[in-house]
Amino acid sequence: MVDATGNLSWDIDEDTIRSTFASCGEITGVRFATDRETGDFRGFGHVDFADEDGPDAAVKLAGTNVRTTLTCSQ
Repeated sequence: MVDATGNLSWDIDEDTIRSTFASCGEITGVRFATDRETGDFRGFGHVDFADEDGPDAAVKLAGTNVRTTLTCSQ
């Protein structure tokens, strides 16, 4: 079963996605969407779960901040 993830930080990595969705069930794969021509990350991806309960649990995480980048000026 597949769940789409969107609005991801440009510096997100697979380990962060896996730890964020670990409570939703067994993850069998993580895929990040890339531009066909440039190979650049497009800001969204997919998480593959072993069973159909995974995506349902993942939907409940909607609105969760997965990674936040803070910049401070002095």
